[in-house]
Formats: sequence, C-alpha cells, structure tokens
Amino acid sequence: MKIYVLNVVEGQEWVLPRQADDYQLFSSLCGQKQTRWHPPQMEILRQHDDGTLRHYSDFPWLGEHVLILRARALKLLRPTLEPYGEFLSLRSDQAISLCA
Repeated sequence: MKIYVLNVVEGQEWVLPRQADDYQLFSSLCGQKQTRWHPPQMEILRQHDDGTLRHYSDFPWLGEHVLILRARALKLLRPTLEPYGEFLSLRSDQAISLCA
C-alpha cells in the first residue's frame, strides 16, 4: 500500500481563507461528513510579498492537513479519491474544492 503525504513546494501558490476564523473550520472537519457546509471565501496567493509570481499549482497550499484542488485536479482525481471522502466547494475567483 502506498501512503501519500502532502508537502509544500517552495514558491508555489497558496490559498488562504479571507476570514481568520475559517482556519479553525479546516482543522475541525475530522473526517466527518459535512451536512451543513457553508463554503468560506478563499484567496489564492499568486504573488510573493516582493511582487514576483508564485508557481502555478493544481493543489494550492493551505497546509499538510488539507488537500485543496483546482478544477482540473478534481476532475482527474475524483474517481480515485471519492470512495474515501467528499469534495467541498470553496468560494474563490477560480473553482477550487477541499477534499475532506
């Protein structure tokens, strides 16, 4: 059996909640089915503080405890991952989802 661990790639895009309180939301999912999901507003960080562009990622980084997927990654990985969890939409300027 293979076990995959999420790891940040230096310089890649990040995705962050616009409301600081939403960080707790991601930590509290605990593998439970979400029956009242209200998608938080997220922001994709495409630039470093100095204005240089970050590297595009189909998995913008939020943390090792959360898998965020852009639409292309979701389309390709949904058949493999769906038996093990659910996909929750997030609000952003691009289609992104959380694999929970």
